[in-house]
Amino acid sequence: MVVQSVTDGDTVRLASGQRVRIPGMNAFELKDSGWRRSLANQAKRQAETLIKDTVVLSPWPARKDRYGRLLANIWLGDQYLSESLIGAGLALVVTVPPDDLIADCLKMHERDARTQKQGLWAVDRLPSSASQLADGAGGFQYVKGRVTAVSPFRGSLVILDGRLAVRWPDRMDLPPVDSVWLVRGWLSKSRGRTRAYADWFVHARDPRNLERGF
Repeated sequence: MVVQSVTDGDTVRLASGQRVRIPGMNAFELKDSGWRRSLANQAKRQAETLIKDTVVLSPWPARKDRYGRLLANIWLGDQYLSESLIGAGLALVVTVPPDDLIADCLKMHERDARTQKQGLWAVDRLPSSASQLADGAGGFQYVKGRVTAVSPFRGSLVILDGRLAVRWPDRMDLPPVDSVWLVRGWLSKSRGRTRAYADWFVHARDPRNLERGF
C-alpha cells in the first residue's frame, strides 16, 4: 500500500484516500496542549521518519471502524510501527478485541519503555486521578482510582472514586471495594441510569486494559 501522509502517531492516509487507524495503541492528539501535545508531535515525526512510501498492512483485508477507517497494523519490515512508537514511550497500549493479535508483544515493549523512562514515562504524569477528572476529560484516558462501589447494572460496573464507572470485562473477577485499579480506554459522559453511579463511563473491554494498583 502506498502512504500519502501521516495524520498523527496512530493514523495515516493512503494514496487511495483511505485512512488507516493502527489498532492496539493510542497516541496523544495534536490538538492537545502542554506535554501531551509535545508527545503527539514526537509520535507523528517518528512515524513520518519510519514509514516509507510503500507499506504492508496486516491483517489484510482489514475491517473498518465506525469512522470508516481501516483497522490494520503497519509492518515496517522487521517490526510493526506500533512496536516502535510504544517502545519509545510515544503511545500507550490499549487492547480492543478482536484486534489483539500482538497485544502481549506491545505490552512487553511498553514495560521496557516504562522501565527505561522513555517518552511519556519520563514525564511521569500518568495515570491521572479518577477523582480529579475534569469536565472535558472525554476521549482516551489512562486513569487510576479506588473502588468505591460495584453494581451489577448491565453487566458489572465498577465505580472508581465515585466519578468513573468502569464496565468490567465479563471474564474477569470483580474487584473488592477499596482496592486500587488503573484503567485504559475511551471515556464518555455517563448516560441513562449509569449517571446515578458516576459522571464518566469507560468500557474496559479486555483484562489487559486493567492493572491492580497500590
